[in-house]
Amino acid sequence: MKSNKKSEEIKLRVTPQEKAQIKKLSSNNMTSYILKKVFAPDSDYHKSIPEVVETLDLVNTIMLEVEKSADELLKQKIKNIIAERM
Repeated sequence: MKSNKKSEEIKLRVTPQEKAQIKKLSSNNMTSYILKKVFAPDSDYHKSIPEVVETLDLVNTIMLEVEKSADELLKQKIKNIIAERM
């Protein structure tokens, strides 16, 4: 049977303002609050990294092909679309 006994420690450096904000949000139980946030199902942002990399690679490939084109209007339209979203 696995023991649920805590044996490791993590230290975080935060600004006094960040600490005050965490304290306010956590109802003074900062450790429990932080652990709940870290292990929440929606906190797995790292799972989307491969998808983001694939998308950026696709955009890069498209841009390289557009740059090879002699169609200046197409190039400008694509650049405008990207500029609007950045």
